[in-house]
Amino acid sequence: MNEQIRNLESVTIPDLEKQLGCKSNEALSNYLFIVGTGGNDFSLNYFLKFPFNNSTLPGFISKLITGLSQQLQKLYDLGGRKFVVMSLYPNGCSPMVRARLPISTPHDCVQTINVPLGIDNVRDPCGEVLTIKEGGNSTLCKNGGQACSNRNKFVWFDGLHPTEAVNVVLANKAFNSELNSEVYPTNVKKLIEG
Repeated sequence: MNEQIRNLESVTIPDLEKQLGCKSNEALSNYLFIVGTGGNDFSLNYFLKFPFNNSTLPGFISKLITGLSQQLQKLYDLGGRKFVVMSLYPNGCSPMVRARLPISTPHDCVQTINVPLGIDNVRDPCGEVLTIKEGGNSTLCKNGGQACSNRNKFVWFDGLHPTEAVNVVLANKAFNSELNSEVYPTNVKKLIEG
C-alpha cells in the first residue's frame, strides 16, 4: 500500500489538480477511499512461511496495525476524509492455506455463506491452480489453465481470492447493512451522503 500511496502523491494528485483546477486537499475530502488490506500480508507472508517464520502472531498483527495506521494517516494528511476499511476474508479457509496446512474442518470454514448465496463449492478454487506438488503454491491460477464456467457457484476464484459472487454480496452489505456486526460505525451509503 505504501507504493500505491506514493503513486497517488506523484501521479494521481498532480493530474487531479490539473483537471479540477484546485488543490487536492480540497477535492480529496469528497472522495471515498476503500482500503482492503491484511489478507495478502497473512497469506503470503505469515502463513506462507509458517511454522518457520520468526514472528509471533501477536507481533505480526501489531506490525500490520502500526503500518495501516500510518498509511491511513498519510491519506488523511493528503486530504482524505471518508474511509472504508475492509476486514479480512476468512483466509484460513482459502484453498491455498488448506493446501499448506491440510487440517480437516467442519463445514469447510465458510458454510454460513454457502446457503444464502446458492454457492455449491466452498472448498475448491474455480480456476485451475498450480499445486504445491506441481511446484506452485496453490495460490494463483495456472498460466493457460481452465476456469470454471459457473463462477457464481464457487467461493474462491483461485487459491486465495474470492469470486465476484462473494464480492457482490460483501459490497451490498457494506453499502446497505444496518448491522454493526457487518458495518461499523456506519454503512457506505450513509458515509457518502454525510
